[in-house]
Amino acid sequence: MTAVEATEIDAASQVRDAFVVHALLQRLGSKNTYNEVKEAVSSSPREATIEWASDAISRFGFICNSGSAKVSEISSGLCPALLLGKEGDLAILENVRGDEFTIFDGNKRKKRKLNKAEFKQWYSGQLVYAQPELEGHKTVKARLKALSPLKTLGTARFSWIAIAALLSNILGLSTSLFVMVVYDRVLPNQATQSLYALAIGVGFAVLFDTLLKGARSRIVERASVGADIAVNEDIFEQFIEVSNTKDRKSVGELASVMRDFEVYRDFMSSATILTLIDLPFVLVFVGVIYIIGGPLFLIPLICIPVILMLILAVQPLLVRNSAAVSASAQSRQSLLVEVLGGLDALRVNGAFALMKRKFLTQSNFYAKASHQAKSYAQINGNTITIIQQISQVAIIVYGFHLFADQVITMGAIIATVILSGRALGPLAKVGQTLGRANAAFVARGNLKRFLSASRTQSDGSGSAIRNTQNVAVEISGATLRLSEMGRPLFNSINLSIKKGEKVAIVGRTGSGKTSLVKMIVGLLKPETGSVIINGSDIRQYPRADLFRAIGTVFQEPWLFAGTLRDNVGLGQDDCSEERMLECLTAAGADFVGDGTTAALEFAIQDQGSNLSGGQKQAVMMARALAFKPALLLFDEPTSAMDGLTEANVIKHLSEQLDDRTLIIVTHKMPVVAMCDRVIVMDQGRIVGDGTKDAYFELLKKQSEKKN
Repeated sequence: MTAVEATEIDAASQVRDAFVVHALLQRLGSKNTYNEVKEAVSSSPREATIEWASDAISRFGFICNSGSAKVSEISSGLCPALLLGKEGDLAILENVRGDEFTIFDGNKRKKRKLNKAEFKQWYSGQLVYAQPELEGHKTVKARLKALSPLKTLGTARFSWIAIAALLSNILGLSTSLFVMVVYDRVLPNQATQSLYALAIGVGFAVLFDTLLKGARSRIVERASVGADIAVNEDIFEQFIEVSNTKDRKSVGELASVMRDFEVYRDFMSSATILTLIDLPFVLVFVGVIYIIGGPLFLIPLICIPVILMLILAVQPLLVRNSAAVSASAQSRQSLLVEVLGGLDALRVNGAFALMKRKFLTQSNFYAKASHQAKSYAQINGNTITIIQQISQVAIIVYGFHLFADQVITMGAIIATVILSGRALGPLAKVGQTLGRANAAFVARGNLKRFLSASRTQSDGSGSAIRNTQNVAVEISGATLRLSEMGRPLFNSINLSIKKGEKVAIVGRTGSGKTSLVKMIVGLLKPETGSVIINGSDIRQYPRADLFRAIGTVFQEPWLFAGTLRDNVGLGQDDCSEERMLECLTAAGADFVGDGTTAALEFAIQDQGSNLSGGQKQAVMMARALAFKPALLLFDEPTSAMDGLTEANVIKHLSEQLDDRTLIIVTHKMPVVAMCDRVIVMDQGRIVGDGTKDAYFELLKKQSEKKN
């Protein structure tokens, strides 16, 4: 089987599975569109069918319970539920009456009634049962939930970890008690049998202690893996959906979000959480010392607050340095992204010295802040170690006098030394943990601010798209401001474009043409007013449906490493090879070969670096045409093309348009000539709006006046 055939089979199964999952969601009351569900199914990293189906369902505000269930355990109370067949096909359980099972078959796309024997023969034993999540799954609060360790663990897991910690610390006393009994009882009496019996018992205690520690670590790690998947998904979606708001961060700062996540995730590992869980048992060990060592308990009891005060005293310095480290790392990351985005220009335009100086300056700031933070943490750790050593010496010295006064035994002294290490050990770990906690705290703050940023599309949007009016684009009273303190670019602008119209937008550089395009497609949100596309507010278009409704080409082409097929069809099943080739021809992409399907395997490098500017634009136009959107929105689509290629594109594009609406920003007269209507913009205002004949007549008169 070839890679292409395997991809086609996988795409076909995803279409089938998406159809069934969408049907289940409809039965559960969800109003999400089929394309949204298909996007969720296609983007799931899971391998098993039941897993990616469960993954997709949970994306739309439902809690999924997936697992195995015998036929005898299936009842009408589970309806509707998603069932997996033995052949890997999905179905919906709709009703159970006695020995009759009613299912919605995903392959045949119709209801079937099966008796118990037929159902047993088809059913694989796996199902998914979904119920609505009480808290909004797309809210900022829900996105931040996965960052909370307690919420990530859950009450049940935390209870098991607490029980395991209790048992582990109790078993940890066995070594100290063993040493005391051997010194006080076994050695004086030379009781060999007792020695080996005690040693075996301690061996079992150490073994169970090790198993308990391993078990609780696995519980934390398993919970962390689930949280990692959720946070990674939220981070990626936030990257895509974060609004083009006035306070939007730079690309470099956004790129540093993943570094912040790694810092926070490393801190929230099992070692950190288990250290904090072990902290309350410090007092338990002090209590045991009191029982076996009498007055010796005073020494660790005094050391505990001393260590805690030392840890807390250093925290403000560590917090300041952690913030400085994070800020300098973000600045350096921003600069690197700028440099990597313009390497060719940097090599030839003389900016090397300037950018290198900036980079080295920011690197020096980062190195100094990082070194200072490490120095404070090291001083803290060394001081805690010294206090631990002083504590052990003090126990032995004080213990000597108590032993001389026959208050305690030699075994009690040795056991107390061991237990004091167990008592002060968690505090030393807390000191190390809090040294990293400040960096993790700053990283969490960065993540929280990033995940709290408003998104391009309104949370929870997914209403069905209506197409009832004769107007393709309706902008009413829209005011748009690009910076917080800047004046509005658009001030109560109004624009109406009918379906099927071909409109050219012209104007001087900086007049607002590109911003108008981005506002129409929903990338820029107006402060006031509305943008209606084909009868629906642009904010109500789900991302998965947007590219089928609006075919967009921006000034700066975006291509990714892969084949031409990937870059035009975007992995969607409803774009055939014939359609891709037809669109490539219409867009003037004749550089790929003879027009056969083999041309679709043409390799495109990262950012389309092996293509010219005009070739990139051709691929972008083919992508915009591929899904036959009702509205085409092009921003300077032929600016990098030569005259002959542009003429061919105009010719083929005119044949593709039919009754579709076209809005095209351009400075080229041949492109204007293919339109019916021309809108002239200047300083964010529409200063002219009429037919192309009237526009050309105006240009002719202006030219005559100059001459």
